[in-house]
Amino acid sequence: MVAVLCCFMLLSSNGSVFAADGNSYSLFDESFNTSNEIVLYGSNAKTAAESIKQELQRLDGIFSLTKDSELKTLNETGQLQNASADTIYLFGRAKQLYAQTDGAFNPATYLLTDLWQLSSRFSDADGNFKEKYDRELYKLPEQKYIDAFKQLLNFEEVQIDGNTIYLPPKSVTVDGKPYRMQVDLGGIVKGYAAEQAKKIAASFGITDGYVSLGGSSITFFNNPNSDGGKYSVGVLNPQNVNSYYAVASVKDTTMSTSGNYQPGKYFELDGKRYCHIIDSKTGRPVDSGITTVSILCDDAITADALTTAIMVKGFDSAKEYINGSYFKQNDINAAFVYQKGWLLGNINEVITNTDKDFFDVTDGNFKLCGYVNDDGAFIYNAQNPNLTLFICVAVVVALALIAVAIKKGSGKTKPDLKKQKFFKLSDLAVYATVAVLVVGLFLGFVVFRSQVDLNYIEIYHQNNRIYIYDVATGEGVITDETYADKIEIEKINGKVVVTIKTGNFVNVAEIDGASAKMIEANCSGTKECVNNFGAITNGNQTIICDVAHIKIVGVGDADMPILNG
Repeated sequence: MVAVLCCFMLLSSNGSVFAADGNSYSLFDESFNTSNEIVLYGSNAKTAAESIKQELQRLDGIFSLTKDSELKTLNETGQLQNASADTIYLFGRAKQLYAQTDGAFNPATYLLTDLWQLSSRFSDADGNFKEKYDRELYKLPEQKYIDAFKQLLNFEEVQIDGNTIYLPPKSVTVDGKPYRMQVDLGGIVKGYAAEQAKKIAASFGITDGYVSLGGSSITFFNNPNSDGGKYSVGVLNPQNVNSYYAVASVKDTTMSTSGNYQPGKYFELDGKRYCHIIDSKTGRPVDSGITTVSILCDDAITADALTTAIMVKGFDSAKEYINGSYFKQNDINAAFVYQKGWLLGNINEVITNTDKDFFDVTDGNFKLCGYVNDDGAFIYNAQNPNLTLFICVAVVVALALIAVAIKKGSGKTKPDLKKQKFFKLSDLAVYATVAVLVVGLFLGFVVFRSQVDLNYIEIYHQNNRIYIYDVATGEGVITDETYADKIEIEKINGKVVVTIKTGNFVNVAEIDGASAKMIEANCSGTKECVNNFGAITNGNQTIICDVAHIKIVGVGDADMPILNG
């Protein structure tokens, strides 16, 4: 299952969805195969926003991996002559960040990302399977390809000579086909776009507003609608993307996030999640226990790269890294969630290099375990599971098993416990194992299972809620009249079928009482929204069509503040 709405939820200072006033101008864009939003204030807001949109589209044309671009030419030929100033600059920054993170941020992992079917070729192209290593979606790749591509990951070997970029000549051959290093700057290109957006806004005298690049990189200016000029930003809960686990108040900064839950960028197989971030040491999707990382700093490029690097570094190294000299000298604020698994579920520890009040943890399933105290020292208090309930229930189940297993004597004769075969050590081990499994399943699926009542089913296009269905009344309504000619609603065999036509994309949703699912889509060869999502039955589930920017959301509270999708 692939599920997420965005990386941040943007809230106003009073917690409601941010709304622009008459002096603002809002503009949407779909560069970088994601939903971008530009919200600016001032007399030049419209002109500035349109200039920023043009810049986003220009940069997308340079760094795309699915369109004809400078980056695609470099990957196909091994060199790029007459490279643009943007490409030369961003490759230079990438080399610096590769060195600074000890290779944890590594743009040379593109072949591995593609091998794991997590590249843009699968998320936004036509599903054209043309590589020898292509296989049925989603299946694990052959180890021989992983071992081979791991030999092509030394990004330090990329050479920049004037306005020409050279990839290293080294190649490996698998199944008769040679492969060379290929690069993907997607880990920092949105950060670079955010930096360019800041420059353009400043050139028009814009000091208020924000620019969101897919919700994962947001550059904030001043908020004219709050007394302190700050925006309240909810950081998405990686386990329930309709909610946030923490809130931060920010202004005049850039906030970037990364995680293992972004749409079209992970898949699950046999209960294990495989995400788009590759650990170059293993050649496999990162499996560090860190589920989401957020970075705040002045430089959006740095923020983007560090979110990836911390995901790769893992708990101990990341904890040390964010409290090191580099973060202090550059005034970089960081927070990440570390998921500790045990028999009955997961424990989510929040670790930050700020004081304990900077990130306001609002979800009870998350606990702030690492922070900086008033004396500037980092404090870490591990969160350990409370085993009391587990032990008590285990004892009760074990006693019940013993009572059932002991043969009853006839009449009033008491059973001779010493003669019972039940008390063989081998039998006791079996009974104990059964008891633990029974208790674990009971607590995991009944006591600790997160359930949110489904009250509404909502359909969004980009950031716009275009349709809402009331589960209690069985009635639905189009909520954005500009979509009236783009939505068709039919009732077929007691089910509500909603067809959404946006541009060249068609998505068909089916609502059956208190459940909903996507039954058809033409937006991608993989049709992830149809094939990878189960039906929505709770108020904490989501179905995403990342390419068409359509999402179906199960909602328990119709006033849930969500922005960016």
